[in-house]
Amino acid sequence: MKKTLYLAIALGLFSCGNAESTGNEKKSDESKSTSDTLSTTNEVVEVEKKDVPFDQDLTNISRVIAGLPVEGDSALIAIQEKPFYKRYKDYTDRTFSEVKSTMLDPVAGWTDSMHVGNDAEGITCFYPLSGPDFMFANAFYPNAKNYILMALERRGSLPNFKEMTDEQLQRYFDGMIKSMKYITTRGYFVTMHMGSDFSKSHLNGTLHMILYMMARTGHKIAKVEDGLIDSNGNLTRIDENQKDIEAETRIKTIDFVSPDGKQAKTLYFFNQNADDEHLPDHPGIEKFINGFERRSAYMKASQCALFNPNFKKIRELVLSCDEVIQDDSGLPYKYYSDTTEYDTYLYGTYKTVIKDLSWCYQRDLKKAIDASEFNYPLPFKITYNDNHGFGMILYAIRK
Repeated sequence: MKKTLYLAIALGLFSCGNAESTGNEKKSDESKSTSDTLSTTNEVVEVEKKDVPFDQDLTNISRVIAGLPVEGDSALIAIQEKPFYKRYKDYTDRTFSEVKSTMLDPVAGWTDSMHVGNDAEGITCFYPLSGPDFMFANAFYPNAKNYILMALERRGSLPNFKEMTDEQLQRYFDGMIKSMKYITTRGYFVTMHMGSDFSKSHLNGTLHMILYMMARTGHKIAKVEDGLIDSNGNLTRIDENQKDIEAETRIKTIDFVSPDGKQAKTLYFFNQNADDEHLPDHPGIEKFINGFERRSAYMKASQCALFNPNFKKIRELVLSCDEVIQDDSGLPYKYYSDTTEYDTYLYGTYKTVIKDLSWCYQRDLKKAIDASEFNYPLPFKITYNDNHGFGMILYAIRK
């Protein structure tokens, strides 16, 4: 969100816009754009914003995970010279190149041309049932200030590559390859596989895959911590290795920097069961999320979980957002079909669903998509129905 600085020379007054609320965590004003505009009656001068600082050691860890060259750390460079790591790098180079060319680049081009999410600045992207999927949240909302991911998988902790044996390192990178299997071929994760893949002593949670995705999409890492959410939704940051701290909810927080180096961002990961049996036991989560003023919800490959009556709380959180981007497995279309509440746009094709989700086929959605002016194939694969050659995106904007 660009902020304009107006210099009123005749009056000798100088004013600046206020920082936007970023929820219940006290943070400095990091929401300014790449450059501020200094305006006078005679000229407009662009004042370049300085690069946001980042942590080189943490960024190097993310780059080791991502199969990318590190900078200035001889111990990590030595690891990258090992034969098993070179094989890992070849694999990540090849598979990410395919993901980028067939999914991420087409998504970026499509969202830009359709004005779907892509140009929204300074927002918070809320992604329930996400797994570690920062990559696609960032693809649809590259200019978001915050990302809130929620899933069943473990949080994880930073690996200490320098203290791992060659055998441990090889197992770690083999585990990363295994965990990439679905995201690199289908564009989504499978929770059942993530649970087993992220249970190892070193590869112990979603943090590893999130850092892989951040590094591969050009981001730098500033800080990795845990967070404690109290019943009022207030966040307290702690070191990720602190133990035996009582709190209603513990989360993972990652502060990172945009690829151009100009914007500070934060990702919050909740490993939380989102059904109504568990989420009400953590009222601070709802208050924390609602503390972010401008929110967009993003959902894909979410197994139609929010179709079920026992996901009322998380549905309410999604429907409280200013806009929603989802595929057909998010919320049922009926929640967005009221034209007095939403401007809803339907893209792509929808004819059937995969066998495992046959119970959530939506006849009203089929009828609406068939009547949509955008009823033609999407230029990327991103949903379960891609297995049948179909795929759709719903974009709903609250009026």
